[in-house]
Amino acid sequence: QVPLLIQGNDRHGSRCEIIFLGCSSNPCRTGTCISLPNGSYQCLCPSLMTGINCDIPLLPCSSNPCLNNATCFTLSLT
Repeated sequence: QVPLLIQGNDRHGSRCEIIFLGCSSNPCRTGTCISLPNGSYQCLCPSLMTGINCDIPLLPCSSNPCLNNATCFTLSLT
């Protein structure tokens, strides 16, 4: 797993009326959820996944435009 930590908010909804209770709602789609003391959470995303809830795949680029042994990824937002 890639150590990509993104903090989620403990409230959501159009008026912040819905309260998250850490990992109890299983917010991390493909990752590991870490509950934080303030009621929020962090997702540890597996390789080739990103996003607050590890729900956005990282796709390898069709060409390799990166230099110096870097790797190119395209975000899939669909």
